[in-house]
Amino acid sequence: MPEGFAQPALYTLSRTEIRVSWNPPAKPNGVVILYKIYVNDTFWTNTTGVEQQAVASGLEPFTYYVIKVAVCTTHGCTMSDPTSGTTHSTAPTGLAPTQLTTDSTFIFVHWGKLNGALDLWLDVNAF
Repeated sequence: MPEGFAQPALYTLSRTEIRVSWNPPAKPNGVVILYKIYVNDTFWTNTTGVEQQAVASGLEPFTYYVIKVAVCTTHGCTMSDPTSGTTHSTAPTGLAPTQLTTDSTFIFVHWGKLNGALDLWLDVNAF
């Protein structure tokens, strides 16, 4: 079985894609025939033994993923340690109407779950 297989590197490409890349094992102990990519412990796809990257696509925006790669020879497979990454956020969609609560000193605005990070705070002071 292969030995010395490091965890993959991740690069977030978009809201729905993460590139996964890896180096061959230090000691393959045979001919590498394929690599298997796992996303959140679910088999995603495989590549030939000569390829060293793949793109996980169709992912959800602003979502945390754990990715592992297995290197396989005719003698068996060795799994990498996991690497984690998050897809990019996207503009909010499907929000319910905001709810406002007010009194003489404040306005509280509440909305539903966002599909990304909140990048803007609005602070308005009345005179």
